[in-house]
Amino acid sequence: MEMKHILVLHPVAEYTLCRMLDACDRRGWKLSIMTIASSMVGGDGTRLHHWLRIPELNDDPEQLRRSVAGMKFDAIVPGNEFAVIAADVLAHELGLPGNDLQAILASRDKRLMRIAFEAAGVPQPKVVATFDSLEQAQAFNWSQ
Repeated sequence: MEMKHILVLHPVAEYTLCRMLDACDRRGWKLSIMTIASSMVGGDGTRLHHWLRIPELNDDPEQLRRSVAGMKFDAIVPGNEFAVIAADVLAHELGLPGNDLQAILASRDKRLMRIAFEAAGVPQPKVVATFDSLEQAQAFNWSQ
């Protein structure tokens, strides 16, 4: 059986990362992490297969692909809620299983989420108005 290699994007808690490392160790899997350069999560790094450091968290497909150039992973896992989109974008870019990109983008955008829910038949509150500026909101007649 081939050894699995898991990449965790931006873990934020040492305790959680240690639990992931323990689980991977029990299964004989390799675990790598990608963090922002200033992150201290990862301890001394001795149990990690790779520790990739990047300047900032983003979900740009090209930058994510460059960050892992030449590396092979079997799964991409978000290490926190802010890495969910990046993890799914990278999984998609690498041809790995992941969530539908439109659905995951909608999960982080209330307007898109409501559109998706409405399309699926989930009742949504009526939108009274949308605004592009504070001035428009202040000028709106809320009594109508």
